[in-house]
Amino acid sequence: MKKWRIKIGVLFGFIFITISCTKKEMKDYFVNSKNEYWVVYSGEKLRRIGTYYQFNSDMQYNRFRKDENEKMIDFNTDGDLIYDKREWSISNDSILSWDGHKYDVVSFTDDFIILMYGDNQNYTFLFKYDIQNSIKSAQYYFEKRQKYPDKYKVAWDK
Repeated sequence: MKKWRIKIGVLFGFIFITISCTKKEMKDYFVNSKNEYWVVYSGEKLRRIGTYYQFNSDMQYNRFRKDENEKMIDFNTDGDLIYDKREWSISNDSILSWDGHKYDVVSFTDDFIILMYGDNQNYTFLFKYDIQNSIKSAQYYFEKRQKYPDKYKVAWDK
C-alpha cells in the first residue's frame, strides 16, 4: 500500500513539474484563433487604425476590414495595392518585425500588446478583438452621450 502512495506521489509530482515548466513563447501571444483579430491603436491621440490583423503560427499575417454588414473580409489587396509580403517575426530580444517596421515589445498579455517604435518612442497598442464578444463602435458611444447628456456631466459642472 505504501509503494502505491509513493508511485502516485511521484506521478503527480512529474505531471506538476511538466505542466508548470511549459512556458508560452512570446510569439504565441500574437497568434490568433479563427474568430480573433488584433485592433491597432496608434498615434498621439490613439486613433484606431481601420485594419484588423490576424497573426498566424506560420509567421504570416493577414489584413481584414469590416464590410457594410460588419462582416470581416480579406484586405490583403486594395485595388491595385497588393500586400503580398506579410511576414512577421520576434527576435530573442523582443523586437517585432511586422509590416516593414521594427517594434520593441514593451508589454503583453493574452488580450493586449504594447509596442514602441521610432526615435520619438511612439507607442502602438494592439487589442484583441473577438467576433463573439465584439466591442461597440465609437459612433455607438457618441450617440449614447448625445441621448443621455445628463449622465456625463462632470462633478465641477454641477
